[in-house]
Amino acid sequence: MPAGWQGPHRIPWPSGAQPFCYSFRDPYPRHALSFLGVSVMFNIDPNYLGPLVSSVAACASWLAYWFSRRMQPIAQASKLMDRMYELDKLVLQYPGEFAAFMAEAGRQTPYFGDITIPRDKCYFRLKSIVYFHLNAFEEIYLATLDPQLNIQFEGEHWHSYILGRMRHPLLKEIFRREGYRIYKGKFADFIEKHADEIARPCDPDGW
Repeated sequence: MPAGWQGPHRIPWPSGAQPFCYSFRDPYPRHALSFLGVSVMFNIDPNYLGPLVSSVAACASWLAYWFSRRMQPIAQASKLMDRMYELDKLVLQYPGEFAAFMAEAGRQTPYFGDITIPRDKCYFRLKSIVYFHLNAFEEIYLATLDPQLNIQFEGEHWHSYILGRMRHPLLKEIFRREGYRIYKGKFADFIEKHADEIARPCDPDGW
């Protein structure tokens, strides 16, 4: 009979070990973990059980935080690409409104501030298109401020893309007239810093 055999239908314990047992007279209860016939024996002092559980919980929290930080750039990259797809879908779903938007690419006078422009569907649709672009540009810019995402997606090219689009007269007009109440912080500072570049004429073929 092999050493350590405890009888039929029992887990074979290593020589000298005892199965799980607990006695109020024993200050060091013996615990056994068994998996696929492998038993691990260890003693736990009840005085150390609380700190041990706290340490395990702290390690689990740190791992969860580390994993979330590693996944954050991936989520931001996915959101960034979603915004680009939405801008493309805007042209496909509303070609007439986008054509009217691009027809104003060479405008020299304000459009939304012109009282002679009727406040009809076209007016408000053009304003919605402008805000849609401004919101997307702000989100793209803030996403590329992440160092890892900036390297992965070449943030400088995205910034040049935004500045090129911001040359459109309607975008510039809304940003200057109403944007100061909505777009604040780093994105607004970025636009103001490159005001001279944005002041260049809009290139309709660049859209």
